[in-house]
Amino acid sequence: MDLGEDANGTQVDVSPGAEFTIRLPERPTTGFRWQSVSTGEPTLRLTGDATEAAPGLGGTGARVLTFLADQPGEGAIELALRRAWQTNADPARRFSLRVRVS
Repeated sequence: MDLGEDANGTQVDVSPGAEFTIRLPERPTTGFRWQSVSTGEPTLRLTGDATEAAPGLGGTGARVLTFLADQPGEGAIELALRRAWQTNADPARRFSLRVRVS
């Protein structure tokens, strides 16, 4: 399952052992990067964190996070788009997803 920004604020159901990805637009050259606030542990496990390059100079690429449903239960994934050096500032955007593993 491949989820994007349209899944923000929703809930998905997956089976134990299932893997899914969250793909969010990111423009690292501006300093804004998606950071994990919560990865849904212990129900979920973050198994991959990669950046897809933009098709052109200064374009918008994507942050791709891969999760594994480790055990039955519910987990909450929360991500924040912010600059690493602006620790006290509110994030520019937030992404949240509730995952039920059953």
